[in-house]
Amino acid sequence: MEKKTQRGIITAAVVLVAVAAALKFILPKKSKGGDDNSGGGNAGGGGNTGGGGGQVNTNLDFRSLANQLFDAFDGYGTANSKIKEIFKLLRSNADYDALKAAYGVREVSSGAWNIFQSNFEGDLPATLREELDSDELAELNQILTSNGISRTI
Repeated sequence: MEKKTQRGIITAAVVLVAVAAALKFILPKKSKGGDDNSGGGNAGGGGNTGGGGGQVNTNLDFRSLANQLFDAFDGYGTANSKIKEIFKLLRSNADYDALKAAYGVREVSSGAWNIFQSNFEGDLPATLREELDSDELAELNQILTSNGISRTI
């Protein structure tokens, strides 16, 4: 291969990497479908209907809900409607704390071959702050407040 051709290929590769790096900061994170304002129904559960501190709602499977949240975060994009649906189930600070504890600390993949964003590791509040924009976080905090929960993200 001629030197001129080699130099052209190297230049093209460098430009491609530079453009990819620039796009990482320019493009917003794509949502995984269902990013509407309906957010599913306000399904409750019998156990605890009081707000504030309250007791943990024994009708909720917090491990399953934490796994569903992880699935909503993991990979390319975020399933915002699923996150809202789960948060609408919480009825007390104790419910929020139980969900946070069940989530623990997890590593969320940015998606296979996603060169624009690296994986993220954190607890539930940190992951929510990483995955959602300020309007989406405000909406989750409003859901918590409307259900009598004083915790915020």
